[in-house]
Amino acid sequence: MNDIDFIDKCDKQLGIYYSKAKSYCIDTPTHSLIILRSFVSHFTYILAKEHKIDLQKTYLYKKIEQLSLVKKINNDIISILHEIRVDSNQGAHFDKSNLSLEEFSQLAKLNIERACKVIELYFTHIKKPIPIYFFEKITLGITKETCYQAIMENDLNSQYIIGLNLQAKAKLEHIKEYTQLKNNGEQFLLNPNSFKLLDQSTYWFKQASQSGEHNEAIFEFAMCLLYGEGIEKNEEEGERLILIAADKNSINAKAILGAFYLEGSCLYKKDYKKALYYLEIAAKEEHPEALTNLSYMYKNAIGVKKDVLLSFKYMQKASYAGFSHAQYHLSNFYFNAIGTRQDYKKALDLLEKAFIADYSPAVLTKARLLLKGEFLEKDLIKSESLFIKYIELENDFNVLFELAQNYTTSFSHLKSKEAILDILKNCINNSNNESIKNKALELQAKIK
Repeated sequence: MNDIDFIDKCDKQLGIYYSKAKSYCIDTPTHSLIILRSFVSHFTYILAKEHKIDLQKTYLYKKIEQLSLVKKINNDIISILHEIRVDSNQGAHFDKSNLSLEEFSQLAKLNIERACKVIELYFTHIKKPIPIYFFEKITLGITKETCYQAIMENDLNSQYIIGLNLQAKAKLEHIKEYTQLKNNGEQFLLNPNSFKLLDQSTYWFKQASQSGEHNEAIFEFAMCLLYGEGIEKNEEEGERLILIAADKNSINAKAILGAFYLEGSCLYKKDYKKALYYLEIAAKEEHPEALTNLSYMYKNAIGVKKDVLLSFKYMQKASYAGFSHAQYHLSNFYFNAIGTRQDYKKALDLLEKAFIADYSPAVLTKARLLLKGEFLEKDLIKSESLFIKYIELENDFNVLFELAQNYTTSFSHLKSKEAILDILKNCINNSNNESIKNKALELQAKIK
């Protein structure tokens, strides 16, 4: 008995989820992780039925926590379910992550193994012997069969999966190209391969979306149009398709549509009532942007009564889902006692999590704290390196000028006058911000 048969022996639907997740593990790991989220969701209902628990219609996090209150359920089961949940959220919103395709593959493989472990624990939990099985090596990827189905049978899901695969590869290639530019001191690449891969992924998303039946393919093609990725930018058409995808129950599309109504867009005027409606639906599925936007609305009384406690709770939920941007913003809640008591330890722990994920605002915040010696031991060398890292991530001339200022004060021993003037020259020649240009000119005159 192999691992797929082992899971199938426990529950047929779990077996289907597991088999699909494993087949996508290498080439399309983000989709593998998304399927594993469905695996966890279904497993929570199996446990709930076992213990006659009426699960709340709420976040997956809360469902797992509801099960954790049952003393008979092994804590290891709860821990593994949370681990898979957090990592599956990374797959669902890989654009918010800094992981490469290889790292996502490793993450998917790790969670495939966790799925087996949680079923082993379940057999023990129901007092049945664990069936003897072997874990079959993961060798499957985007197979010839998938490609055949996409091309010859016009199978929408196969077309969508190929689009996801190429999209993930484009992201990885873009990271490599960026590193190459940085190492070679170049400003641009001719015909970058990442653009070619984006063209191909967009083609397949378009193919899968044309029938109007595949909601996530419609969403992905809409995003391509909105940002001009692999196709000529067309915001109005992109927004029109977002509404169609949302009406077909794409959670991603509902979150984006809610943001449109919150901020206003080409086709959709500000409508806080509609924004709240769509964002709340997406938030129930732990969508990071929906959760953070709801937090923003309640914190600033936008279309709702101000409620910093609720604002904190929404941001906390986004943080629990494992999103670095939410961890960063939640750290600010703890730093400034917004909707919670002030807790510098929790604030610094969350800041560090976002920093480890290379979330650029966290990098900049840590650079400033190390410079001032606030909450962290003063370290000018490390602070300088983090300022540079942030600038490389964001190409931010405001912070480049801030760094130049630091070289004239706190970092005065780290750079020569000529090097500082070169930085200011960069700000003057390349920044589009007139205020930064003028400040750089003033500082340049003082140094000379």
